[in-house]
Order: sequence, then structure tokens, then C-alpha cells
Amino acid sequence: PGPRGLAKKNMLGGSDPYVELFVLDGLDDAREQLLRTEVVKGTLEPSWAEGSARFDLPLSFGGLHLVMRDWAAAGRHALMGELVVSAAEVLQLAQDEAVA
Repeated sequence: PGPRGLAKKNMLGGSDPYVELFVLDGLDDAREQLLRTEVVKGTLEPSWAEGSARFDLPLSFGGLHLVMRDWAAAGRHALMGELVVSAAEVLQLAQDEAVA
């Protein structure tokens, strides 16, 4: 499952969304890109193959920043939405998953 009801960003009534995942540094405002999904062309209800990714988090881990953009062949990729998840929320989710 993925997002539903995205905004129409191209002339044909669809969007070409992709998501970037960044790790936030809790000591400053720095962020580092961890991954970027593939672009799903021409849809308002994208779905990406479920899987898992492992990565090391810095000791100063401050949270995760997810950014969804509409891919464009020319010009800027339009922002479609973003979500920031704090370190405390990430740890709580991990604990909840370990219990389930």
C-alpha cells in the first residue's frame, strides 16, 4: 500500500512521484539522504515494492525526514508533501514492532 489521492501534477492528470528518506542530525540542522525510491510514472496512487533497508544511524540521531516529489524531465521536481518523524517516535515504533 502507498499514498492515495495525490495531487495532479502533470497535464495528463497524473503525477510521477518518488520519495526521498533523510536522517536528521540531532546536534544541528544537517541531514543526509539514506535512500530514494524509484519514480512511479503517471499515477495518483503509487505503490513501491515493500522491503526493508538497513542503515547505521548516527549517535546524534534526531529523526527521519521523508519528502515526496513529482519527478519532472525538465525543471524542478515539485514538492508533493513531507513528513518529519522525531527520534523518540522512531524508537517507540521500533519498540512496538518488537513487541508485536
